Amino acid sequence: MRLSALRSGIMPYILLLALSLTGCAKAPHEPAFEPVRQEMAERIEFDLHQHSGLMADEQVALKIEQMLAKPLTADSAAQIALFNNRRVQELYQEIGLSRAELIHAGLFRNPVFDASLLFPLDGGKTEIHLGLTKRIFDIFLVPMRKRVAESRFDEVRTEVSSQLMDLAYGTRIAFFQVQYQERRVELLREKAEAAELAYDFAVRLRNAGNITELELHEQRDHYEMVLLKLRRAETEKRVSRERLNRLMGLWGQQTLWEIEEDLPDISLEELEKKFEPDELESITIEASLNLEAARQKIITAGHQLGLLDVSPLIPEVELGVRGEKKSDWHIGPSVSFPLPLFHRGHIHHHGPINLRRQQESYTALAIELRSIAREAVYEFQSARDTVIYYQKVILPLRERIVNETMLQYHAMTVGPIALLRSKEHQIDALLEYAAASKDYWTARADLEKLSAGGVPGNSGGLRNDNRKMF
Repeated sequence: MRLSALRSGIMPYILLLALSLTGCAKAPHEPAFEPVRQEMAERIEFDLHQHSGLMADEQVALKIEQMLAKPLTADSAAQIALFNNRRVQELYQEIGLSRAELIHAGLFRNPVFDASLLFPLDGGKTEIHLGLTKRIFDIFLVPMRKRVAESRFDEVRTEVSSQLMDLAYGTRIAFFQVQYQERRVELLREKAEAAELAYDFAVRLRNAGNITELELHEQRDHYEMVLLKLRRAETEKRVSRERLNRLMGLWGQQTLWEIEEDLPDISLEELEKKFEPDELESITIEASLNLEAARQKIITAGHQLGLLDVSPLIPEVELGVRGEKKSDWHIGPSVSFPLPLFHRGHIHHHGPINLRRQQESYTALAIELRSIAREAVYEFQSARDTVIYYQKVILPLRERIVNETMLQYHAMTVGPIALLRSKEHQIDALLEYAAASKDYWTARADLEKLSAGGVPGNSGGLRNDNRKMF
């Protein structure tokens, strides 16, 4: 009878503790990086894959092997980077950690169990103390903590999407750089051959007494400088390949890939494409992932401010059940709460400051993005105009000069050195045109990146903190 009454007396407290534990959040079944996959599918035409240790990994590895077996293109290089760069897999794990924090934020704090065993010094009976307590008002804070964690998860998701965008377009631009370096080395080798022939003729002419020692030295100086430029270009070619290797996550035999030799032809139809600064400015603001991340930071700061405002108003009251055994068991409710002797629970002051800081950061970023968009259009227009000028004026003019010099050479009014020098000038124009073509495709990629939500100039990965990866 006594035991029954005891049970009925503590039952309300046990039920109260049980009810406070029933709100535990459940882990969502959706993969953590699935929102990023959906986000990127709307922006760029590349596939994403998270390593799982299953058959899908082998299928992706086979796709990479097949792409490497063919001459690389800008698109295939970007796809390999998104599949194979282990920094991407690290980003997916970061999303998983953020999702785990979100799940944890939806959980109530565990109840606290304590026990003690007291041995009397006078030889009396041993005392046993048992207790179970739970912070009862935690139920009011869990929804707010969860909203903060959800905002943080959206921040991470957007920042990861931005880094993936940087990797995709950064790889394309690095690919164009490799193509340019390949073409540059090829043209410098032709120029070196022409300079070598001219120097050989100069040696013969000097031996015959037809030119001065100064003229011979000048011809040799020119030849040696061309060789020096060629050696430097060969080094830059290797460096640019390694840059692309890092972005694609390749090593060992995988680095023996071949590339399409020349930069894509810039057709007249392509050159007729125009971008208006005001139009691109609006598209950039609407699509920007970085602006979306900044917006999420404001939302997070707002939720944090609300949590900071409310937390001091909710006392840290812990309700529980405590049992004590001396000669017999004594069981009953217990309550504990802090005494505000030192820290009186005033509202934290850094919350409003952080919210204001994020608002100012958002406004500053929006202004900067508008300027970046206009700047990208100006760069593209300049690159396009330069290409047109080389196509219509410089290259045809250099070709005519070579042809006219050839006629003069056959008429014996100029010597072989003048003919070879005119050929070198033509090669110089081709070198400059190759650089202009690379600049054009780089500027074109920057415009596409802005339209897709990225920011130009961040081929290494855009993050506003120190965690840049690419």
